[in-house]
Amino acid sequence: MKKTSALILIYDDVQSFPPTLNQCLYLSQQGIEVRIISRNVKDIPWNFPKNVHVTRVNSLQGGGTITSLRNFIRFQLEVFRAMFKHKPERYYVYDLYSCLAVLLPSKFLSSKRHKLWYHSHDVINPVKGYNLSNLAKWAEKKVIQQCYGFSSPSVDRLTHYPAHQQAVSKYIEIRNYPSLEIFRFGKPKSVEGNTIKLVFSGAISVNRGISELAEALQQPVGGKQLELHLFTYPSTFTTDLKDKIERLKISDRVYFHDPLSYKQLAETLPQFDIGIAFYNGTGILDTSSATGSNKLYEYGASGLPVLFLDKINFREVLSDLKPWVEFVQLNPTSIQNGIEQVIHNYTERSTWALEDINSKCNSAKSLNDVAFYNFNSKEK
Repeated sequence: MKKTSALILIYDDVQSFPPTLNQCLYLSQQGIEVRIISRNVKDIPWNFPKNVHVTRVNSLQGGGTITSLRNFIRFQLEVFRAMFKHKPERYYVYDLYSCLAVLLPSKFLSSKRHKLWYHSHDVINPVKGYNLSNLAKWAEKKVIQQCYGFSSPSVDRLTHYPAHQQAVSKYIEIRNYPSLEIFRFGKPKSVEGNTIKLVFSGAISVNRGISELAEALQQPVGGKQLELHLFTYPSTFTTDLKDKIERLKISDRVYFHDPLSYKQLAETLPQFDIGIAFYNGTGILDTSSATGSNKLYEYGASGLPVLFLDKINFREVLSDLKPWVEFVQLNPTSIQNGIEQVIHNYTERSTWALEDINSKCNSAKSLNDVAFYNFNSKEK
């Protein structure tokens, strides 16, 4: 008897997008055959379950329109092959390029619109002109019009997609919650010793508040020294940040680490005390970060209270959480006051974070309510 199967398309490394990876793992746990077509997979691939089959499409080196087109064709051929050979019951696409890849062969097959789900993990604005991104943007509009369901990490992003008015009736917000299968190491914590370890994981830019955070490290809080650990990629901004850290004479308390894989992150975060998640940009990805930031909830799943930027919409979105998120302004005084508030009832906040994550803010809980992901649901 042929097993139920699903085909997942992502025009990038699936391991680089933890919320997408969570959804793949959720599908696999239901015992169905899951096939993933992904690009640019890292040298150390994820150890997927036996019922998950990953096709890794390596990109050709170089830039330009011709190279981009050749890379897409390589990806498209694998999609054709999987669709014709395995005839999956359901399709899941995660970006506008995957929309294009699934739309083209579906013209040669029976209608797939009732078997297709589009979860957009990003908002991409194509470059003007005749190029692949604009063609993919056209395909995204078609897919949104035709698919069974459409989702993103925040309802605030809905108006940034083409055909969003037609999508309202089929739209579901699926927040970037962590998987409890991966984040299983968090336990209620207490602050011990004379040091408070702050942690930030992700790309650093001027909109992440790390420069302001560095200024707050100059003075102890509650008699405890502050220590900052940054898991990030080198960049022009990190070079400038290191210069500032030298000028502030706090280089002995700021540590730069290589980025961690999703699984490594889950194992490493519990050793720190407070997570940092500042989003001060004006773009939609930053303004919707209260639900779109996976790091906010990954910190919570590790038992860490979090410092989050104080904005009205952030407070409103997170108002249903227990008070383990402390809202601060991006200045040293506010940051220090926020840290002092956190350590005042630290163990309670750590416990609250884990309670929220375990009870409602996890990927399995959110996907259980989406019939297209939950194959055991009575609704089809």
